[in-house]
Amino acid sequence: MDQINLVAVSIVLLALALILYTYAGYPAILWVMGRFVRRKKPEGDENREWPSVSITIPAYNEEAQIEGLIQSLLALDYPKDKLQILIVSDASGDGTHDIVQGYADQGIELLPLEDRGGKTKAETRSHRRPRIPWKPEQNRDPRQHLPHRPQRP
Repeated sequence: MDQINLVAVSIVLLALALILYTYAGYPAILWVMGRFVRRKKPEGDENREWPSVSITIPAYNEEAQIEGLIQSLLALDYPKDKLQILIVSDASGDGTHDIVQGYADQGIELLPLEDRGGKTKAETRSHRRPRIPWKPEQNRDPRQHLPHRPQRP
């Protein structure tokens, strides 16, 4: 009976040790490494070229939020010649088209869809209109605003 109790206690202590390591030990190790171990900055980082980026926003009846989102996107600290902002209107029936078209002179593009197909269809259609060769997926809600100072590469 003593061996069974010893095994049970050992299993419980091992489980507690794993939990303690997960929630306290590992973060403590990372903190110590972050304080004392510094990575060298890659050489030539200052002269690195900015990648081209395409931001696609699927929108449906977002009249109340789309202008704030567009202003947040325009405030990004990113070279305008490397940035494509495409709003895909999924058959919006409110004033979303008019608001987006008001920013056309600032580089905001509108892709209006005739029939409502949902977010996936809007994103699929947006891939037919790339200005840049590679397009990362961006799941943004038009009610969210981007920070005005994104981190530079």
